[in-house]
Amino acid sequence: MFLLVVVVSSKLLISIFDERFDKAKWHNKPLERYQMVHDIIESRLLIGKTKGDIISLLGQPNSVVSKPKRGFVYKLGTEPSFFNTEEEVKMLVIFQNEKVSKVTEAID
Repeated sequence: MFLLVVVVSSKLLISIFDERFDKAKWHNKPLERYQMVHDIIESRLLIGKTKGDIISLLGQPNSVVSKPKRGFVYKLGTEPSFFNTEEEVKMLVIFQNEKVSKVTEAID
């Protein structure tokens, strides 16, 4: 029970630091991008955009995946955690028919 309270509390505290997407901050402070990922996903900001639109907005991806689905990977920095895991957070932008169909967060 105690562990559950700690996990929930840590997620709540971290969510307090979530920010709305800001293009300038995205480009100037790449290690703090994790603060904007929830807004990007929840607002569906990227859904329906082309690869060119994404690159214009977010810049070149850190890597490109082609299997099983095509997509761009953006590094978001290391989210603070009570557990000090130092795992880098990434955002995966998935394309279908040359347009963004899904955006998801992943931990390396």
